[in-house]
Amino acid sequence: MFYEEDFFENFSDWQTDERERFKVLRERMENENPGAFEE
Repeated sequence: MFYEEDFFENFSDWQTDERERFKVLRERMENENPGAFEE
């Protein structure tokens, strides 16, 4: 059975984890390559 509420709760948790991981990765890359992500 597919429970939509559980799916969206888990999905938002997963998104939060991914966002934190991406933020850390991006910060690390910016430290290694200053100016690489300048707009």
